[in-house]
Amino acid sequence: MKKLKILLVSLLIVCLFVPGASADNPYAEEGQQMLDLINQEREENGLDPFRFNSLLNDVASEHSQEMIDKDYFSHNSYDGTSFSTRIRSSGYESYRVAENIAFRVPPSVTIAHERLMASPGHRKNILNPSYNEIGIGVWVGDFAYDSSTYSNAATYTQNFGWGEPATDPVVPYHPYDTNKDYLIDIGEVSAAIDDYRLQGSTSISDISELIDIYRTGEPYY
Repeated sequence: MKKLKILLVSLLIVCLFVPGASADNPYAEEGQQMLDLINQEREENGLDPFRFNSLLNDVASEHSQEMIDKDYFSHNSYDGTSFSTRIRSSGYESYRVAENIAFRVPPSVTIAHERLMASPGHRKNILNPSYNEIGIGVWVGDFAYDSSTYSNAATYTQNFGWGEPATDPVVPYHPYDTNKDYLIDIGEVSAAIDDYRLQGSTSISDISELIDIYRTGEPYY
């Protein structure tokens, strides 16, 4: 038992000295929440759910952050680049793309989603059967506009596209990926260790696998 405790502590120490996997996207949980709401709408309308696309997600996240950092709100980038050019420049090859953007003070994924659904053009993108992939970017910060600064403002970007299922398969969430962002963070590793110690419901090999995923700092899909 003493050796086991030493092993578990050692594994946890290793994790603590590796950067958190979610550091590059602090709003992944909000993005997943919005995706869940969108896919619920599609299901209720007899449509297949969107699958997550990492390229679309990176483009959406960067655009949301840029809008907060540069204090503007537009489909075009700060340098004037159109959303479609921005998406294709990322390496996304499909010609079939679209974008929704939203702004909220204070942040609210639910209200942003409801207002997008209440807008005919935005709703059409969300419920369009010609798109089967999505990336969602959320960013929060100070936003200056018309001589006023709004603290705790949020921008939301939804990038839609079409990809062949065979080239971008849906990967099931890892059982310990509690926030469903395809990343493993230190809290999720700790939860696995606690389950091992208290319930015996996981194994050392499972914990080692989690640590390996965590240390890469990359999505596991």
